[in-house]
Amino acid sequence: MQKNGWLITSTGLGQDFWKGLCVWRWVDRIIQLGGTPVINPNDWAKHARCAYEEPSDPYIEKILEQNLAGERCAIKRYQEIADFTNGKDHATYQMAVQILNDELEHEEDIESWLTDLNRIKEEWKKARM
Repeated sequence: MQKNGWLITSTGLGQDFWKGLCVWRWVDRIIQLGGTPVINPNDWAKHARCAYEEPSDPYIEKILEQNLAGERCAIKRYQEIADFTNGKDHATYQMAVQILNDELEHEEDIESWLTDLNRIKEEWKKARM
């Protein structure tokens, strides 16, 4: 939905249940604001400002790196929404900040998993020597 120059869609493209719930929160808010939400998941990619990269490599490190890029894009988008609505639309601002905090936690989780994976790889290399 375009509202005051802002496009509000799912950045997660419904990748999991939580992201799906997030979408419906935004749908409700867009309707409350008098807008028309984009509810067809096939149309989300046309409007989203974050690309969805289908995993092309089954290696967990590559999948985590793709997920990390997606989380970072979502963080940027929710920060923009929070900045735009701060002091103008308290309800939307609160939604954006809450989801932003969730996305920051997801980013931290993925970074931690990548760190653990790299540590395991290094330990494996040492053990093989």
